[in-house]
Amino acid sequence: MRFIISFLVRSCGLGAGFILSILLARTYDKEVVGGFFLFVQLVTLCAMVMRYGSDNSLLKLSQYFSREDKVSVLKLSSQYALRIIIPFLVFLPLINYFWFGNNIEFVLLIIACLLPYSFIQFSGEYLKGIGNQNNGIILQVVLIPVLMLFLVSFFPNRPEILYTICVLICFIASALGWRNYKEPKVFTRGNLLEEYQKGLSAYFYVSVLNVVIATMDTIMIAIVSTADSVAEYNIANKVALISSVVLVVVNGLIGPIFSSLWNEGKQEELVKKFTSITGYMMLIAVAIFTLAVGFGREFLIAFFGSDYESSYTLLVVLSFAQAVVLATGPVAFLLMMTGHTQYHRRSLNIAIACNVTLNLILIPLYGAIGAAWATSISLILKNIYSLAMANRIFKMTDLIFGKVR
Repeated sequence: MRFIISFLVRSCGLGAGFILSILLARTYDKEVVGGFFLFVQLVTLCAMVMRYGSDNSLLKLSQYFSREDKVSVLKLSSQYALRIIIPFLVFLPLINYFWFGNNIEFVLLIIACLLPYSFIQFSGEYLKGIGNQNNGIILQVVLIPVLMLFLVSFFPNRPEILYTICVLICFIASALGWRNYKEPKVFTRGNLLEEYQKGLSAYFYVSVLNVVIATMDTIMIAIVSTADSVAEYNIANKVALISSVVLVVVNGLIGPIFSSLWNEGKQEELVKKFTSITGYMMLIAVAIFTLAVGFGREFLIAFFGSDYESSYTLLVVLSFAQAVVLATGPVAFLLMMTGHTQYHRRSLNIAIACNVTLNLILIPLYGAIGAAWATSISLILKNIYSLAMANRIFKMTDLIFGKVR
């Protein structure tokens, strides 16, 4: 029941974000929408760098924090954040001139969001770590898109300004959330703050890989193409990502089961469970991709307007990649829940290397469609590699066909 509630809360945030995309497309022209998507991606990327993995380390250890530990951790993380933002401010004139066409307001709004947005994510992870998972998800995923829906509906100003207002409001809510306190468990592995710091670089590395994969395509399109192309690409990507809800549900339900079966030594049952689920997900993937090809154009026109009919080809390419992700099943969770995280990290390394290389080659040549192919190929290679490693570890092929070695 707890998982179902958490899933519903997260779904509210994803739904609000999708409806917001529709509202933005219906309210503003493509150039404004593209500029807004770029703005959000830059805030996400820069804030992730500022946090330096602190939010993930916080999720792991916050259940052990005393009130004094909370203060110490916040000070430590603030120092990491300042090391990033101070050079950014020092080089602001050059960054503004060469990267943003002397659009100082755009850059200042990004800066205004960085610390508040970082703290929102930080506080959300703390709440999840002490057991208030739904409140943490509301802070991180739900509140900003819901507030944006309200402001865009009734006060349709520049979306970057409205987003900054939403971030500041959520920052106040996150400060209240940070005041939550739960009697800590006893930490048994030495110094708590040393343990907190020890994991930062590893968490930061994984966060960089994930966020770069998620943001580089938009940033590259903005550099070499137009804001219109950014809008078309992001709308297509948001529609294609609807299918990811299936994977979120499956991961949440099956992750603990995988871990339990592995710890009990029931490898054959684990493989049967994985292959059974993957078979169903493969059928869902085929159905979703068929719908995208057959009705994607009509869907885009109906919800986003005729200006976004040109996103159809992008949608087909991105939907194919998401279909492959679904068809390979919860393979990432299988590797992580059975202690084979090194293969998951390696798959991320492959994906980021492929993504960066293909983005640099294809986007200057083909624009948004080049970004779609770069993203799709990276995702497909990542999941096929993970599935191949899972097959090698668990000998799935042998078990499926009855040829146990």
